[in-house]
Amino acid sequence: MSLIEFTVGAGSQDFTLTISNDKSEKVIISAADGLFSVDRTTSGITNFSDVFPAINKMDIRDVQIRNVKVYLDLASVEIFINDGERVMTEIVFRRLLTLTSNCKVRVHNL
Repeated sequence: MSLIEFTVGAGSQDFTLTISNDKSEKVIISAADGLFSVDRTTSGITNFSDVFPAINKMDIRDVQIRNVKVYLDLASVEIFINDGERVMTEIVFRRLLTLTSNCKVRVHNL
């Protein structure tokens, strides 16, 4: 399991974190225009269901994001905004290795 964590400045609340690999599999975690989303449409094995490849969204217009923690293991991604003020869990079947972001992140192997 890995923990990815970062802070969000008081100015812009928008960010994008992409977890990917060399097989074009990726999970995109982002916030923009008052919506928090997790895109798992190309996260790995998705063809077992028509509804599994999805972009799931949560309204965060009433939240001032200060920090984000992402717990990543073999079958799930769990995201905690502001130490649990908002939480989202996604199931993924992936082999993701590479991390890109438009903000400074810290990664810890747990």
